[in-house]
Amino acid sequence: MSSTERSWEDEAAPPAILRARLLVALALSSCASPLADYSGYVAPRPYAVDCGAAWQYAATALKANGFTIVEVRREPTSGVVVGKRDGESMSMALSCEADGVHVTPPGPTPFARNGLIIAFERVMASDSVARPPRGIEVRAELITGPETAIYFSRGLDPSMVAARFRIANGGTRPMSLSAEKIRMQTSSGSPAPPLGSNEIERRLSGAATEILPRLLRSAVLRTGDRADGFLIFPSGQYEGALVTLIDEETREAEEFETSFSAAGP
Repeated sequence: MSSTERSWEDEAAPPAILRARLLVALALSSCASPLADYSGYVAPRPYAVDCGAAWQYAATALKANGFTIVEVRREPTSGVVVGKRDGESMSMALSCEADGVHVTPPGPTPFARNGLIIAFERVMASDSVARPPRGIEVRAELITGPETAIYFSRGLDPSMVAARFRIANGGTRPMSLSAEKIRMQTSSGSPAPPLGSNEIERRLSGAATEILPRLLRSAVLRTGDRADGFLIFPSGQYEGALVTLIDEETREAEEFETSFSAAGP
């Protein structure tokens, strides 16, 4: 999964179409330390978080330490996320129980296990802090392969990939978002539109009932508003995505182009 974030101040926006190339980087400044930087002991305890969010925190904790998600074994209330880094394998086991979510990283050493628990807690803490957006902020994450099961309990069919878009309006003017006009950019340079609801249902059958309510919706984003949701695309080699917002007052378009890192899936 790759992600990107960029702010655009209203005062800097020219009257013509803006095109901003955004460098994709995992936005985890508060939890990006390698395992070797963690010290201290964290006693096992349950976490009062949503079970679905805990899966994302576990995967992000692994990725923040340089691991690529290679396997997700997910049951209704428990499972394991497995990551690999330069031949090294680490995993995090989750169990969603009545008193909260229990996290058990069965790493090779107590030091490494403790490091992943600290990483999990840092990710969880950073997710609970919502700062006001600065200008127009656009973040995008490409989600492929086994990692799709982190966000959707059954994962996606190999013929599809997901992209998560998080857009915030910290400017002074309302901006219109048309989700169906977002395009993925292929290695050949041709744009790829998202799959429609009917096509998602055709490909995923019963699993579509979990995905459709979480799709990104078109909306008018006023000052302080945020949009957060997924779009599903045919499987392919994608280098980035293009998001177009329309100024509701001037009807001028601003384009935000993300670039997925070469190191991503």
